[in-house]
Amino acid sequence: MLSKMLDFRKLLPVLSFLFLYQVARGMTLPLFPQYFTSVHMSAIGISIAYLAYGASFLVFEALWGFIYERFGIKGIAPLVAIVLTSVAMSLFARPTNLDQVVGYEILLGNGLGGGGVFPRLSTAHLVKSSERGGAFGMLGFVYAIGATVGSLLGGASGLLLGIHGAFILTGAVALASGLPVLWSNRSRKATRESTINEVQLSSVSQSSTSPTWRRFNLIGIIVLGLVGLTAAGANGFFTLLFPNILQRDPLISATLIQTSIVLAIYSLSSGLVQPLVGSLGSKRPANWIVGCLVSTGVCCFALILTRNISDVYLTVLALGLTYSAITPLALSLLTTFVPRGYWGRTMGLYGAAEDVGIIVTTSLGGVVWGVFGAQYSYVMMGTIFFLVGTACFVALKTGILSRHIPAPITD
Repeated sequence: MLSKMLDFRKLLPVLSFLFLYQVARGMTLPLFPQYFTSVHMSAIGISIAYLAYGASFLVFEALWGFIYERFGIKGIAPLVAIVLTSVAMSLFARPTNLDQVVGYEILLGNGLGGGGVFPRLSTAHLVKSSERGGAFGMLGFVYAIGATVGSLLGGASGLLLGIHGAFILTGAVALASGLPVLWSNRSRKATRESTINEVQLSSVSQSSTSPTWRRFNLIGIIVLGLVGLTAAGANGFFTLLFPNILQRDPLISATLIQTSIVLAIYSLSSGLVQPLVGSLGSKRPANWIVGCLVSTGVCCFALILTRNISDVYLTVLALGLTYSAITPLALSLLTTFVPRGYWGRTMGLYGAAEDVGIIVTTSLGGVVWGVFGAQYSYVMMGTIFFLVGTACFVALKTGILSRHIPAPITD
């Protein structure tokens, strides 16, 4: 069914880029806890580092959205983001102090901000509105595969090359993700399509002196921004902070390999079914979003009951499955609330909302963990999901998330 809806050839360069980029990103995740231990960083220090990363992501992802909208998604802009990411990852190859770590995290947030907006915006322009649920789900699928391969490769390379040598390898893999972008840029067909898109974008943004606000579902955008904040916050918690908790929790005491497996299970369970749930939920996306938010909250509370690494594996598997539909359906719904000419800045600002979630959950979660213990950080995450799920349910019942505003330019 999905193969009939999507023309995968159109998405191949974007998906190839995303796979390599996420392999590099996934490799860093099991390495960071070991790295922070090697430079003797406390739980509060880790929270400060991730706060700097989240704040950088917040500013630069929104900025990259405007840059892509102004200069187009074909050209040098995505390559600059890739180079920044590669340099930032390679800098972690040397032990350092907290001040320098904060600087590295800021640079990493800059690069990853540009790399995060690029595939989403490219996909929105390449597929029809009826295909976007499945297309964004396919991005999630490739994201998961890349992150899974990366987390396992990161654990293996950390054992074979050492933590610092492994970070050099992550930088090289990140740089290699630029090859599909170059391939796409040199394609004559891609160039023609890009030119058409850019002309359309320009005509939309310049044909009138000001946007017609009736074309925007502003309240719906705010609600979806809250969903993005929560979903990304959970992703930040379970990929950034959770590995540190597992390795330092005396009850679990996860090894580097076990941490890599946890990250792989989370990535696979949350990503493999995204194309399917993105397609199945495309007719009633708001209902699916509400159900998945509440179900994910239940799984967060279930982490309180884990007593060994096997319990963690099973709970994370369930959590990833319930989480899987949230982001692709939210992105698909978002494109119906905004005219086509404003997708760039909208994707950037949506990404900024996600970054707020990363900042809140990693910094506040780290403080809660350090002061009260790991179980209270799980309570915090479950509560956030329940509250946002309730807000979305109210928005759904009042019709806010059901108002599909057609874009002024048809696909």
